[in-house]
Amino acid sequence: NRFHNNLIRDNFNRFTAFLTKPVDRGAIDQGFLAIGRGVVEAGKRLRLTQTGYIRTYVFTMLLGVVLVVIVLLLPYIRQLLGQ
Repeated sequence: NRFHNNLIRDNFNRFTAFLTKPVDRGAIDQGFLAIGRGVVEAGKRLRLTQTGYIRTYVFTMLLGVVLVVIVLLLPYIRQLLGQ
């Protein structure tokens, strides 16, 4: 019991306390905070695309559908053109 407490548990606790600041608070926390800041910035920029006009949204969706159809049909178009 004394061996476990003194050698294993105490050294493990010292090691984890040593790693807490640079690894957990430094790298991990800063990484997640950076992701959060990125999401906030993306939200600020996407907010500018909202016009409130349904016709704008419908037109944008129509352009998206046309783009997807073109991408899906591109192999067939190439085949028809003989490439």
